[in-house]
Amino acid sequence: MGLKDGFGELGVEEFQVLETFDSATCTLCGKFDGEHFPMSKFEVGVNAPPFHPNCRGCISPWFEDETGERFARDAEDKAVKVAGDMTFEQWREKFLKKDLQNGEESGILTIMGSQIENRYTGVGVPSDIYKYGKPLNNRQQALLDKLPEYDSRAVVGKDDVSMTDLAALTAKTGDEFAMFTRGSERLVVRGDERHVGIDFKSAAEFSTQGYKWSGHTHPGDSMIVLLSSEGDREVLKAFNQDTSVIYNSVGLRQTFTKDG
Repeated sequence: MGLKDGFGELGVEEFQVLETFDSATCTLCGKFDGEHFPMSKFEVGVNAPPFHPNCRGCISPWFEDETGERFARDAEDKAVKVAGDMTFEQWREKFLKKDLQNGEESGILTIMGSQIENRYTGVGVPSDIYKYGKPLNNRQQALLDKLPEYDSRAVVGKDDVSMTDLAALTAKTGDEFAMFTRGSERLVVRGDERHVGIDFKSAAEFSTQGYKWSGHTHPGDSMIVLLSSEGDREVLKAFNQDTSVIYNSVGLRQTFTKDG
């Protein structure tokens, strides 16, 4: 928070996220590179690094007319200069396209729940399912097979599914999914592209049965889709919970409360 406070003392109005363009930067962090936000919206883990353990991202003041070059790494890890406004996706397309197309190891770190893998496959990773059509992993596909249509429901073990898995299912199908936890089990419910069929009454019944609302997904890759709806907040009230979480199709998340 020291850097944030320093920006405030200097009168900085907006900050931008800066990530390293090399093979150790994950796709989650890379998506935020170059994005800028008002200082009043600064929130670690949501729009400001660190986004995960060992995250190397940083922030800098943002100026609308800023141009120039920046250093990056090519596929052989050699230092190169690139345009200052190059995005992470553009860098990856230019320098790592061959590795991605051939399915070879590129060394890019990808976030899968709390695990960081050093071998890039894209399988089961929400952002790569959504952007590049990568497949679900076997565990995710087995869960989807149990949820073939709207309002399908499946009970699985607590360790067999995470919210990141639900983000992957949303990336694959374009539908919302919700997850409720009770003891060692999780109940997963499939919705459609606009909502999950859990209203205040059914949520209250779930709460009576001992379930907690772990979270749900919203289709799309922007931060806007992470905003809670009035229906989301009503369901949260029915569970008498202070918070729950929304994930989007690329695995980004936002915690929300009964007030928004």
